Amino acid sequence: MRFFLLTLIFFGIINAQTWSGLRTYGGSNVDYLERVDFYAPGNSIIFNFLLSGSYKVDNTSGSDFVVIRTNPYGSSIWERVIGVSNLNDWSYRFDYDNNGNIVIVGISCTPNAGSYIYCSNLPSSTNEGFIIKLSNNDGSVIVAKRLHDNWGDPTINNWLRVLSIETTNDGGFVIGGEIKYERYNNNAWISTTQGFVAKLDQNMNLTWIRAVGDTMDNVLAYRVINSVFQSSDGNIIAYGTSQNNIWIGKFNISNGNLIWQKVYNRSRNIHRLSWAKLTSDGGIIIADHIDGGVSNSDVLFLKLDQNGNLICARQFGSLNYDFGIDVEEGSNYYYITGGLNYDNSLAYGNLFYAKINKTNCSLITIRYLLPISTEGRGITVKGGIAYTIGWINSSNFSNGNWDGILAADSGIQDTCYWRTFIPN
Repeated sequence: MRFFLLTLIFFGIINAQTWSGLRTYGGSNVDYLERVDFYAPGNSIIFNFLLSGSYKVDNTSGSDFVVIRTNPYGSSIWERVIGVSNLNDWSYRFDYDNNGNIVIVGISCTPNAGSYIYCSNLPSSTNEGFIIKLSNNDGSVIVAKRLHDNWGDPTINNWLRVLSIETTNDGGFVIGGEIKYERYNNNAWISTTQGFVAKLDQNMNLTWIRAVGDTMDNVLAYRVINSVFQSSDGNIIAYGTSQNNIWIGKFNISNGNLIWQKVYNRSRNIHRLSWAKLTSDGGIIIADHIDGGVSNSDVLFLKLDQNGNLICARQFGSLNYDFGIDVEEGSNYYYITGGLNYDNSLAYGNLFYAKINKTNCSLITIRYLLPISTEGRGITVKGGIAYTIGWINSSNFSNGNWDGILAADSGIQDTCYWRTFIPN
């Protein structure tokens, strides 16, 4: 099935130093753009939609996900809609194998009352992680695997979601995510969520898997592994969050043994998935959020060294709900994106990005997109310009009901759509 792009484009040249641009992607239903890679193999760009209700493999219930490969100028090379009938299929992160093929991870789950963006938690539901390899040449599926858990009650189809993947030096992969299962305690089944880190060989066969989190935690203290990557010494670093803290650990790549772990306490009153990345100096930068006081939250940025020790942190936000989701390293700054100034229902807010000093985590500038109902999901930097990836639900820019957005800003001065934000 071909994926047709419905786009609205605006490019504004304010002067020779200032550049901004907006482009939206989607149809009549919900379409969530999750990530764009400007540096994909073969001098191409890869677009990854977390989910789509407009473009599906068939007319059954459930959303599917979309992957698009274009040339450097945005002209399509191929588009693929991927999914299973009657299930929601959501994709989160991707990497490339040694041949440049795309390897993408996510979850297939039973829709909750037909919803494209919510899954059922009934014991009879299907909630399985997946890892899929697509040909870089034409987007065809080379191999696809479903991932099942062996925790909890084997008669219950427990929730398993894969959130992160990175190719390792041996040609294999490391993945991270979450498993929500039922444990029996005091004559009752109680829901518990643990994070996991797993090493796969180049054929996607499991080498080892490790759980992260206290098995006696209650449902509010769940642990999720959001990001995994290979450090300069060849071992595996994983980043995870729970309601009350941030967790960082390093695992031996050969056997999965834990080498070290660090926990940083913080509380938060809303839940948003967020990611971390390695930096050029071997450290780690993290996007997160923290309780900002009465009925609100603030963006939280952290920089750690290669051993997980805290170097610096920065908290900022509005008087409402704010959260960080993704980070990136540029030549001169660190960048963070997410949502700013959200209302109590977390339905209306602004996509933002901030530049952060590499030395002490001080704020350089915060820029937000003027239309409300936007959320930043990813960020990349090219040619000194920040490109923010996310979702938008403004009729002035999209077909409505949440479309993907790619928004670029050189950050020199305010434009019709990009504005400078002064934090409280």
